[in-house]
Amino acid sequence: MSQHALRHGRLAYIICSSCIRSGSHRFYSAQVALLSSDVAELSQSGLSNSAAEALRQPPPTVNPQINKEKGRRRRNNAVPTADNLDVKESSTKQSNAFVKTEMYLSKLHAEGVKPTIADLERLRPRRHSPPTSRKFVEEHNALVDTLCRAFSKEQLREFLELYGTDPALYRPKRRKMYYAEAIVEKQWGWPSLKELEKMKRDKTEITHRVFNVSRSELFLFLGQDGSQMLHLSRKYNIHIQLLPKPLSLRVEGVKENLDKLAEQLSNMRKEFVSEIFTLPTKNPVPEELVQRISRLAEAFLENQGDGRVRITAKDSNGLEIAKRLVSRAVQEVNSSLMIPHVSYQPPAMSIGSSFSPISFPQAYSLYPFLSPRSLPWTMNTTGAFRIRRVGEWLVNSQGEDVERTGGLAGGQGRIFTSDMKPLQLQSVLQDIFPHDNNDPLSKRRYVKASLGHMLVTTPSTKGQQSNLVPPLKGYHSYSKVLNWMETSDVRTSFVPSLPSPLVNVSPSAQTLLHRLVYQSYTPSDSSEGLREQVKSDDQFKLPSFRTITFEFELAGSDAIPEGSEGVVSEAEREKRMMQRVPSIVVLKPRGFSATEHVLNVMMPDRPMDMRLSFCERSEIDPTEIPKELQQYLAALRHFVEDRDVNTQPLAPLLLKHDGSDYILSSVASVRQSTERLPSNEIFDSPTIATAESVLDIESNQKTTQCEVICTDPLSQDNWQKFLRDCDRLTTVSYRPASTIDLSSIDDEFGRF
Repeated sequence: MSQHALRHGRLAYIICSSCIRSGSHRFYSAQVALLSSDVAELSQSGLSNSAAEALRQPPPTVNPQINKEKGRRRRNNAVPTADNLDVKESSTKQSNAFVKTEMYLSKLHAEGVKPTIADLERLRPRRHSPPTSRKFVEEHNALVDTLCRAFSKEQLREFLELYGTDPALYRPKRRKMYYAEAIVEKQWGWPSLKELEKMKRDKTEITHRVFNVSRSELFLFLGQDGSQMLHLSRKYNIHIQLLPKPLSLRVEGVKENLDKLAEQLSNMRKEFVSEIFTLPTKNPVPEELVQRISRLAEAFLENQGDGRVRITAKDSNGLEIAKRLVSRAVQEVNSSLMIPHVSYQPPAMSIGSSFSPISFPQAYSLYPFLSPRSLPWTMNTTGAFRIRRVGEWLVNSQGEDVERTGGLAGGQGRIFTSDMKPLQLQSVLQDIFPHDNNDPLSKRRYVKASLGHMLVTTPSTKGQQSNLVPPLKGYHSYSKVLNWMETSDVRTSFVPSLPSPLVNVSPSAQTLLHRLVYQSYTPSDSSEGLREQVKSDDQFKLPSFRTITFEFELAGSDAIPEGSEGVVSEAEREKRMMQRVPSIVVLKPRGFSATEHVLNVMMPDRPMDMRLSFCERSEIDPTEIPKELQQYLAALRHFVEDRDVNTQPLAPLLLKHDGSDYILSSVASVRQSTERLPSNEIFDSPTIATAESVLDIESNQKTTQCEVICTDPLSQDNWQKFLRDCDRLTTVSYRPASTIDLSSIDDEFGRF
């Protein structure tokens, strides 16, 4: 006969005292309900006098001779403690309560009285052990077993119906144990053994799961350089593998952690935003810049053609930053393609040694350019090269000897265009600024020389890594190098940097500026078409750019001490420029509108190149400042002065001023200083240069630059001094202290 049938038939007869004594050891006394022994309390609950009388009977006694040997074994196996005594006392009380309840139910059965929910609730324990303990399983099974013995199958089903539970729980033709478990787990709130077993398996069994992802989702899940995916892997103690076909993530770990990971990935997906953005210039984003802009903005970019790009970001703020960076990058690339470049070559006898140019002909090659700072984010960084003369290490002079050749100011060298046509800088100056002393605009004209390096880059192919192999191998004549640059698919970019004389100079009194630069654009113009137009003209002509610049000087910039470089890194120090400091106050902004003609000058015989800007500037009246900029200035003041504002305002991306459309070219914090180099035996006048440390706020990229300005270019004396200052800053090479002096080697060769 089955166990359930025995349980059901247990109530078919009245329990006598001998049966109680012999069956007491089959009771699960440690798991039954705690029942009060106060008979008066039971009587108040509606019990009959006979039932109350039955409960007044003392609990059944057990033959002491039977338990004598058992007591010895217990005493040998366990040390009696206070806890053991408490547990034993509680177990005895529960056993007595169960016996009384059993007798009460038997009395009801004998009298033909139907049990009620109140009778069922008397078997409900007040507490249970922690679900994670092994004792809880025993208590759960004992309680279910007690219900099955105390009530019939139909009675348990009726109890579920009276409780008002889900009708599915008390459907007929179910097993008796199912009804008992439903009462214990659904009505009394005990954890389910099946769920506990499932949770145990989830925490111990290793399994795997595959998450299908798109390219944009994968990029956002990875985070900056995979940092976010690494964090998830460590957080949930899982192993993540990327599967290419189909694109998916295979994750291995315990099931509980896999469920948590799935929930977090689902929540992240819900926050992703995507938009197809139409660029203001209607030009596509160069493929070599898509990945770099995506990394900077932490948003996934996809070219859609016709000047459109799909942007997928983690949130709306990331989407806005990506729009601004991609618009600025396209405008910067288009402008750089339009700027022509010329070359300067000193006289033949300029290497500054006793070697004959016939024995050592001048040859040039592309050398890898390794910058101490990161390259601009708007250029391809898989490989950057600079054109330099070959064989400089054989001679004592570091490139051109300005004392012999006279340099740019001496006029002995050659300046020629990319098609080897001669060019005079004085002629270019006169074409842009006609000489007229009575012209009131002449006081607003100036020429600016920015020092740096002209770098050659090639469009990177998909998956290309950084390399040091130049696109043009070997050494060649300079004319062949220029011809190769014109016929091949390479791009030239100007990268500003500090010249060698200013590298180790301590900055003088500095000024902290917040600078906005906007550049005009025409949506219908193509940069390639404008570049071809510049090339096709018979007469060399520089393209012009209209710009507007707004500078906000921040007073109290000394709140960031100069001696803090040893405590924090320089990048961190520059990042703190725009953070709220109580002594920083935004002063009145200054606005300038300018027309610029830009020319790049490549000087492969010198350690540095330069960019010349012929500018005509006028000041913007404060009442004519565009409304968008006025609102931005008010928000900036509020951000600097109010500590409760945590988000720095964003400068407007597009502006309309004086009938022209402008796009944001730069938004940066600038630390500016004016440096003075004293005269020496070669240069008879001091050189004054402006050094700037620029931190781009949106891309978080830092650059350094140096500028020399000629405020009166139409004056011959001022122009000559300007060229001498350029010679001084571009001809000195940076040499570490450990560099070997080769002058002795030159002297040894001179003996032969």
